[in-house]
Amino acid sequence: MNLIWSSSRTTLIGWLKAMGLLHARVPDMRHTYASSQLLAYTPMLEVSRALGHASIAHTLGVYTHIQPEVQDNASAAAGPILGEVTRLSETMSVTQ
Repeated sequence: MNLIWSSSRTTLIGWLKAMGLLHARVPDMRHTYASSQLLAYTPMLEVSRALGHASIAHTLGVYTHIQPEVQDNASAAAGPILGEVTRLSETMSVTQ
């Protein structure tokens, strides 16, 4: 086993133990990373590049299920803003 990999693996296992995640697998951590980035509105292309995917098509195939949640969050955030715009436009039309 490569000395650098052995040292890195030991460090990673130590961190996982400290966080109570000893049974976490690297693919699980990658998926969690990608999902959290997409939920934080990081562009899909940027996430694809960070994961080292050969094409964005692969990333879209794996993570498309997260997009509706992102869209729901965006809609929920826009609701109060649109309500305020509607209220202001009604106020302006009454005063004119």
